[in-house]
Amino acid sequence: MLTALVNYYDAKVQRGEIPKEGWATTKVSGAIELDESGKVLTIHDLHEIEIVKIKAKNGKESEKKLVYPKPMIVPQIPGRTVNIAPGFLCDNTKYIFGFENEKTERFDKYFESFRDLHLEMITGIDTPAANALRRFLTQDENRNLTEALKEKLDTGNFVFRFNGKYLHDYPELKSVWDKKKDLSLEDAEDICSITGKKDVIVNTHPPIKGVPGSKPNSALVSYNSSAFESYGKTQNMNSHIGRKASLKYTTALNQLLADDHSHTKIGDTTIVYWAESATPIYQSVFSGMLGNPVDKDVERIIDSLFKKIQSKKAIDVDNINLQQKFCILGLSANAARLVVRFFLEGTFGNLIKNFADHNKRLEIVKPDYEQSGPLSPYQIVDATVSRKSKEKKPLPSLPGDLMNSILQNTQYPESLYSSVLLRIRTDPDSFDSSKAAILKAYLIKNKKKGEIEMSLNEANNSQSYVLGRLFSVLESLQNKASGGDLNSTIKDKYFASAAATPGRIFPLLLHNSANHFKKIKQNEASTIFYDKQIGKLIDRLEGKFPNTLSLEEQGEFYIGYYQERQHYFAELKAKQQSQKNKEESE
Repeated sequence: MLTALVNYYDAKVQRGEIPKEGWATTKVSGAIELDESGKVLTIHDLHEIEIVKIKAKNGKESEKKLVYPKPMIVPQIPGRTVNIAPGFLCDNTKYIFGFENEKTERFDKYFESFRDLHLEMITGIDTPAANALRRFLTQDENRNLTEALKEKLDTGNFVFRFNGKYLHDYPELKSVWDKKKDLSLEDAEDICSITGKKDVIVNTHPPIKGVPGSKPNSALVSYNSSAFESYGKTQNMNSHIGRKASLKYTTALNQLLADDHSHTKIGDTTIVYWAESATPIYQSVFSGMLGNPVDKDVERIIDSLFKKIQSKKAIDVDNINLQQKFCILGLSANAARLVVRFFLEGTFGNLIKNFADHNKRLEIVKPDYEQSGPLSPYQIVDATVSRKSKEKKPLPSLPGDLMNSILQNTQYPESLYSSVLLRIRTDPDSFDSSKAAILKAYLIKNKKKGEIEMSLNEANNSQSYVLGRLFSVLESLQNKASGGDLNSTIKDKYFASAAATPGRIFPLLLHNSANHFKKIKQNEASTIFYDKQIGKLIDRLEGKFPNTLSLEEQGEFYIGYYQERQHYFAELKAKQQSQKNKEESE
């Protein structure tokens, strides 16, 4: 996992999309322009402006101007609290000039540390840019600013420019910084467990930020008890991870957690994903597959990929390499540490195929008012949570177990099936296409119930499936007899018990149906229809009702009920449309 993150970091550096080690994206207020003598010519304002619209409580909109320092990749400024530690070619005015606007005190020690660092760093470099910087630092008159220039300073960071080019972009100055960074490894004798190269093993790693519920300085690698330590080593010295690798994996993970197209939250699990090549389109495609909003081009790519995978045509689409290595990491918070719920890596094509197979199992007939398309993992997990619950939290292990089963094409977690059954039993009105689809997918994958199809299967003579269909017909008969004006239906009273103990409930339901037939006897067509439907289904059961149904059979019962109900509505709609067409043609 850590190796995969290090490889992703290296790929991002090669693409120029992430700062390499020793460099960082830093907010910069301005650029100090130097001439050849080291004198300050001007100070360029680098702030960026954004106009945003703000809606007031009364509905009126107004525009507001937001001003931000410019993000720039510069040599990383060292961490500091009370210590004096200058940055290279980028720092605040206390270090660069030895003063701070609106403060009368001098900061000579700060400037001296800044000056000494730079004079040491550029020793032996004889170029116009380096010489201009050297003269700025050694000649006091070059740092005497006019009041007009002082007004351009603030408490933010500043960089240097020479001949219209930033000093940190000059090759000789970039090189000397990278070389200094590597010199610290010359005396390293330990081997990093991630890179396999000599490095300084570090006791603490940079914090991970952006996992919901975690503390600001959460750790991915952590030894917080002596019980986990060995060979006399303390804390992260036990992991034997070098400074370079620790910086790389934390930087990569923090960048992924800051990118909306590279992570998704399901329950209390944050799912992070990336392609080893760091090509963004793979993350966008996978994000769309998880149900996140994406643009139309990405939607088209996803649709094309699924169609080609299902047709068994392993053809690359829109420069998507199906052999591209892809990684998926599940994280959740636990106090000041992060819990790894799962980590998967494989080819992008194989992951898409497994996802497509999963979506195929989920396919089920839906009411017209519901959107088409497969359920997202988030929707699946959400279906296990009670509608009456305030916190809306699923089982902590479920999101990780579900993603594992989808992406590795293995059996679904038992907790998914049992949670959905529980929701149906305790809240019959919550039973919808989502729960029916989940039951169907589970029974097909885990119990090999291939006879369960997308819509009603008249050829399915499974006792539990037929019982579910019969319950749906009896409910429809009751609704017809009452004209839809009922405080509670047989579904409200008997849905869960009919699925669990049909031998006790169905004789009662059939006895009561006689009263419903009496109420519709004036409607001969309806009487014949319901009598025929009930008789046909009872014949398939051979007039016998089992005392109990297993959990597996209860799932079939609910699917039979759902599909019979949708079939009835589809036929009713077709009949109404036919009648309408007939009336219009007359």
